[in-house]
Amino acid sequence: MNKDRMKEIGQKLLHRIDLVTLGVLLALLAVMGWLYIREQGYTPEQIEASSPAPLKNELDENESVKEIVNNFVAVNPDISQDEVVRRAVQNNMFDRKSVEEQAAIQKELNEQYNRAEGMFNRGQVPQARQLLEQILQRDPNHGPATELMKRITAPEDGADAGE
Repeated sequence: MNKDRMKEIGQKLLHRIDLVTLGVLLALLAVMGWLYIREQGYTPEQIEASSPAPLKNELDENESVKEIVNNFVAVNPDISQDEVVRRAVQNNMFDRKSVEEQAAIQKELNEQYNRAEGMFNRGQVPQARQLLEQILQRDPNHGPATELMKRITAPEDGADAGE
């Protein structure tokens, strides 16, 4: 019997959905009005008496962050001269053509890197070095090319130190 009664109430509500919706909206409006009136009821003295808690920036106290910021400012105070910033500004991620051009350049550089790595593995170090220099000239932040260049130049640096 209870199930039938619930079904009957549900059907009556569906037939009068417009009144139910209006009732819910009026209840929400009443709550919002009450909140507004309550908020406006504060006097200036009450507002001044309750001061906000002081905000504390944890990064200001971190010595590592201070050192990084100071080093960055000392090395390059004008970020417009920074290569990474310049490349980020030039690369418009909302321009499909720009994104496709950037992807094509990266693909070409990766192919050149693979050739240079093959040359290095075959013992053709001067040719590999020349190709890596070309890659790094176009993209100084190409990680694999930088690492391989370090491996190539490491023996030379060790020989210089021994002399």
